[in-house]
Amino acid sequence: MTVHYSSAMKFHYISHPRRNPAITASLQKACLSRSIEFIQVNPFHFDFTDFSQIPAPGDAIYRSLATTAHNGLSRTVERWLIHRQVATLYSSYERALSQWPQSYVIHAKHSLPQPITIWNVPRDRQLIDRYVEFVHGYPVIIKVTGGSHGVGVIKVDSPASLYSLIDYLHGTCTQTIMRQFITARHSARLIVLADQVIAAIEYSTPAHDFRTNIGHNPIVKAKQFSADINKLAVQAVATMGNLFGGVDILIDAKGQPYITEMNFPCNFARAAAATNIDIASLLVNFLQDEAKTHV
Repeated sequence: MTVHYSSAMKFHYISHPRRNPAITASLQKACLSRSIEFIQVNPFHFDFTDFSQIPAPGDAIYRSLATTAHNGLSRTVERWLIHRQVATLYSSYERALSQWPQSYVIHAKHSLPQPITIWNVPRDRQLIDRYVEFVHGYPVIIKVTGGSHGVGVIKVDSPASLYSLIDYLHGTCTQTIMRQFITARHSARLIVLADQVIAAIEYSTPAHDFRTNIGHNPIVKAKQFSADINKLAVQAVATMGNLFGGVDILIDAKGQPYITEMNFPCNFARAAAATNIDIASLLVNFLQDEAKTHV
């Protein structure tokens, strides 16, 4: 792969034009104010034979959110564009090209606190019963992988409901995990960049639901969390081999934190709006500094 040098950093942004308008607009604005050329890459119309699209040394690449169905394509385009001389939000070139497992797998391997998790739920009812006991009994959480805003997070209170639900999900070839149910009225979303939390918000559980981050208009406010929670969020991102991410943490009545997810890329627009922190500018600044080390 041949790369060509340029005199100034360009920001290559992988995203469908109609998705993530708030994130796109904030990143465009941040680039414009710094005289950085903003290049939007549409993965659905990407030409893998056009090598002129390869970023120059000292450029930066950021892949934005995509639907579960389209994430694989966006990731493929990102891998094709990345080389050792561009700035990314991965900790290494090798990590940028790799396919890592779900965050709950990595966090378990690093002994970070999270709800007890069964990584796959079979139809075998004896095994299901054993798993329920292992996660401290009913109610349990069944999570369909790939959802967002609480979609696919199901609280199950009885064996009969669990058996029928698992039968249905297997019939649709849907991958699921089982998790310990944590009683919590609030959850945290912390936005991490490098080794610090740059913004944080708190979600509250609405009436008649057990989930906090649900729908498109959740109950949310800016909040500063303890140093221990911030440190945990930074660890959650670092162990995944990322330099940026959104970490979701449940905090129970005793103050015990449980990591539920680390998202990269993440929807930082809500945290930016709630905290009045210009996350896009911090992101672009960071990548601009990183790019200087890749020229």
